[in-house]
Amino acid sequence: MITVTVLDPKVPTITASASSVCPGTSVTLTASGCEGGTIEWSQGALTGNTLVVNPYGKTTYTAQCRLGGCLSAPAQKTIDITTDLPTPTLVASTTSVCPGETVTLTVANCVGSPIWNSTTATTGSIVVTPTLGNNTYWVYCKNGACFSKSSSIVTIAVTAPAIPTITASADTVCVRGAVVLTAADCNGTVYWSTGQTGASITVNPDATISYYAQCKVRACLGALSNTVTVTVVNPTTPLIKISKTIICSGDSVRLTATGCNGSIQWHGVNAVGSTILIYPTTTTDYYATCKQGAAKVMLPTKFA
Repeated sequence: MITVTVLDPKVPTITASASSVCPGTSVTLTASGCEGGTIEWSQGALTGNTLVVNPYGKTTYTAQCRLGGCLSAPAQKTIDITTDLPTPTLVASTTSVCPGETVTLTVANCVGSPIWNSTTATTGSIVVTPTLGNNTYWVYCKNGACFSKSSSIVTIAVTAPAIPTITASADTVCVRGAVVLTAADCNGTVYWSTGQTGASITVNPDATISYYAQCKVRACLGALSNTVTVTVVNPTTPLIKISKTIICSGDSVRLTATGCNGSIQWHGVNAVGSTILIYPTTTTDYYATCKQGAAKVMLPTKFA
């Protein structure tokens, strides 16, 4: 008796590690279902259950199961080529900083390696130190021969606080006299050496004192302004002497003020100075005030 054995190799099944890749990206093809036989690939007469390929264009791969001298019908697997990668998203830890501060930039949704516009680093997060003004950053991703579109641009603004210029409404006052301090040219909030804030403040010093201000933008505190000094004085009440109190109309009278540590201002007659000569034609009251800088004592005049 003669037995005829019929070999019937089955069509293998091909699976791929990816069905769509960038040009030149490796793909692993695996053929299964060839029991007792050998897988033969159409590419390069290669054999074995797995095959690693690097397609640069759309390619169809064929595998057959060889059992003895019999060859199965071919199984096929097509690998598509794509050049599109998802657009990455760029996130900054902050978009406004002081000079010298750093910002962390992080990329999300990046397939492959990030390519930054500001550095050769290829990490998913970088730390930058932007310069004064507006600084722009973006990133795109590369995977093999594939490139994504660039992310949206992130702008980091670096603003330096200006140095304010301050002035005082008076440089000399009496004790606890009011002085208005004003700061100009600040591009943020003015902080005074008194602890007050605002472009203009009122102070009432008890003693001679100097004031300064700084400009603050967000967390940035600028350099000190110029200094203004307010001198606090305490003018004394002048003591005046009169040469005579009863006269004929038009006679001369000598008024003398002493004890003033500033300048004498006469009232009843428009005159200044410690000694003046007047020629009254009507009965008139006269008194004197003592002035130091902008400070003037208005206490009753003492008569000698």
